[in-house]
Amino acid sequence: MKPLQTLQSSNLPDVVSTLTSDAGRFTESDEMQSMYSACSSHKLLEAIAHNEVDIVRSEVLSDTQSTLLFKTDSSIGGMPLHLAVQQGSSEAAVCILESLQRMAQLDQYQMMIHAEMQQRRLKNTIDGTNIDGRTPLALLMRKKSPDEQLARKLLIAKASPLNRDVDGKTPFLECVTSGHENITKMLLSASQGVVLLECDNMGRTPLHCAAEAGHRGVVELLLKANVDPEASDKQGFTACNAAQAAGHADLVELLSAVPEPSNMSC
Repeated sequence: MKPLQTLQSSNLPDVVSTLTSDAGRFTESDEMQSMYSACSSHKLLEAIAHNEVDIVRSEVLSDTQSTLLFKTDSSIGGMPLHLAVQQGSSEAAVCILESLQRMAQLDQYQMMIHAEMQQRRLKNTIDGTNIDGRTPLALLMRKKSPDEQLARKLLIAKASPLNRDVDGKTPFLECVTSGHENITKMLLSASQGVVLLECDNMGRTPLHCAAEAGHRGVVELLLKANVDPEASDKQGFTACNAAQAAGHADLVELLSAVPEPSNMSC
């Protein structure tokens, strides 16, 4: 007796007949899905047993749920690949292996797409902007006493200190304007100094912002980072001019004393 005789192939027409007669009464019900699955599984096993590769390939391709090759059938005591090897159906076995490999590649691709989408969603949340174009990091930098641990966590999560709001101000410009020395160091380190190159829509540099706000500690940090004290904004004002206009005499003196090739002060 052949192994597949235990599958009772004579029942196959009955299954098909049942599916046909019930098609008008059921719409994708669990019962119908189960019968379709039984029919497909039976046909696949028959094809494997007779090494009918075209039918095996057709059944696998039509298996939209990708379940047939992974089902353990009690009548054969294993999965389709077991049957193919046991029956000596080498071509069917190779077809099954190739199908499994394609499924694995597709799964990997789908996981990559999913991971990329999750990363984009995370990035859009961390660096998402409010109505004023400000990110959570920028809002934190505008606070009088921001939570430094939260700032560190945002940077670890890859929050950008370079996103510009409607006025062209970045989180770093907000930071130096608010006078947060420790976080200024954090942002300088995290960006490897790139934040120093950013200006707002008026052309004001980080040094302009810190000097105008009167934050000597931040001004000194920026000068140590080798910013250009003679850089001018769109109105032609330097950071020294900004400090002078805001009445910060100590910063005017500090910025005037900075040696420059032009040897100019404000």
